[in-house]
Amino acid sequence: MGAWAFLIPWTVLAGVLGVAFGAMGLHYAHRGTGRPGPTAAGTTPGALGIIGTATLIRSLS
Repeated sequence: MGAWAFLIPWTVLAGVLGVAFGAMGLHYAHRGTGRPGPTAAGTTPGALGIIGTATLIRSLS
């Protein structure tokens, strides 16, 4: 349990940043700068990280 207590905040932060930067990339891709495929592929692991961490915390409580 000690390692999880240290890693959970970093996992949440990485997931939130992945979703935020991915959403920003999708926004600019739809405006004509960049490609939507790689930005969507980068946003998906961030969202899965947030969902996975939330599921882990919910299962522990």
